[in-house]
Amino acid sequence: MRLLLGRRQRRRGKVFRHEIVVGTQQRLHIRLEGVEEQILPELDDGLARKVGDFESREALERAVREDLGRHHEEEAEGRLRGKLLEAVIDANPFSLPRALVDRYLDGMIEVPEGADQERVREARAELAPLAERRLKEQLILDHLVERQGFATTEEEISSEIERLAERRGVKAPDLRRRLAREDALETIGRNLAVEKVFEYLKKESGVG
Repeated sequence: MRLLLGRRQRRRGKVFRHEIVVGTQQRLHIRLEGVEEQILPELDDGLARKVGDFESREALERAVREDLGRHHEEEAEGRLRGKLLEAVIDANPFSLPRALVDRYLDGMIEVPEGADQERVREARAELAPLAERRLKEQLILDHLVERQGFATTEEEISSEIERLAERRGVKAPDLRRRLAREDALETIGRNLAVEKVFEYLKKESGVG
């Protein structure tokens, strides 16, 4: 019996098809054209400054160790927070305007020019439940921040910037200026407020 596996080999711009006969031995010739070696940059202070706001190699290594140490903790915390929000949403059902969900979907899906509109509609329909869920989570978090008075103070933002600066091995004023240029100070404030919300939810649920 002859089984054609359709193995193709390209050589000097031509394509050859080989027939492999089941139950027979064949010899394969391989010619080594060259050997490439990947050269990694040296881990030094210069590389540390290129990859982030780190003044030295030691600061970069310390940050990496801390990130690895927090990885599993953050995964567990993320799962817990998802369950807490799910419980709040289930206990307080509400609907969202379709236009709001559509606008959120517009930000989730980047439609290239000339895309198949039927496939675009299918993608939007598939992602609509996720978009609605995320919107509800954001609205609930914002509501709890306002209702419980969890707004972040300037002192808290400054303390967080100092913590981030120490971790990255840079000066806090320099980091603050960079965050201000990137319009990221408001994001830090919101993140701190959200942290307060989850601490509140954990306490109320008996988890914390």
